[in-house]
Amino acid sequence: MGEIRKVIGKNIKEICALKGIRQVEIAEHLNVSQGSVSNWIKGTNSIDIENLAELCRFIGVSLDQIYGVAPLAPTVSLSKEETELLAVYRSLNSSGRELLLGSARAFSESPSTQKEEQNKTAM
Repeated sequence: MGEIRKVIGKNIKEICALKGIRQVEIAEHLNVSQGSVSNWIKGTNSIDIENLAELCRFIGVSLDQIYGVAPLAPTVSLSKEETELLAVYRSLNSSGRELLLGSARAFSESPSTQKEEQNKTAM
């Protein structure tokens, strides 16, 4: 049992590092203490199945990846700015997320904020 806890902890740590997710974000999302998350990552304590399923959804990996059956290869490479934006989004409650998404959509629809390449192809 101790070995699988260590594998799960190592994989949680690795995927969070790849995706820029902090322990405090996991703790807040799962409504557990940061100490609990730290103990899961260290392999000291086991995460219960309900929290494990929700953690996988939150950090965007499968149970197979957390258990070490499938590789943790990231599917998307994010820039520093994209990682920061994702971290800000994840730190917000549902109202904040709606406001942020609304603002982002408004900016993306504005010709003055669109990428230069898009403007060139439109001409």
